[in-house]
Amino acid sequence: MVCNWTPWKAFPDAQRGGVVEAPIGPGVYEVRKIANGEMIAFGYSGKVAHELSRMRPSPATPPWMRQLMRNAMQHSPSDLEYRTCPAATKDGAKAMARGLLGRRQAFFRRRLNLAWA
Repeated sequence: MVCNWTPWKAFPDAQRGGVVEAPIGPGVYEVRKIANGEMIAFGYSGKVAHELSRMRPSPATPPWMRQLMRNAMQHSPSDLEYRTCPAATKDGAKAMARGLLGRRQAFFRRRLNLAWA
C-alpha cells in the first residue's frame, strides 16, 4: 500500500476560527515540531481530522489520556505542523501505519549500525 503524504501544514489558530485540513475519514497522520523536525505524534485513525483537532486536551480529558498526550501538550499548536495520508478503510490505515513504522525502525537500525561501525 503506497502512502501519498500531503505537504506539511501548520496547525491553524483556533482562536481565529481556523480548521485542520485533513481527511474526514480514515488515514495516517504525523505531527512534528516546526523548529527541528522532531516527531511529536504518529498514528492512524478512522477520523483523521477529528484526531488532529483534539491533539490538545480539554479540562474534561481524563488523567490517563493526559498522560498519553503529554508530548503533544508540551507544545503550542503554533510550534507544530502536520501531514496526513488518506486510506480507504481504518484497517487499511492501520496496515499503512504498521508498514511505515516498520520501515522507520529498519532505517534507524541501519543508521545505528553504521554509526557503530
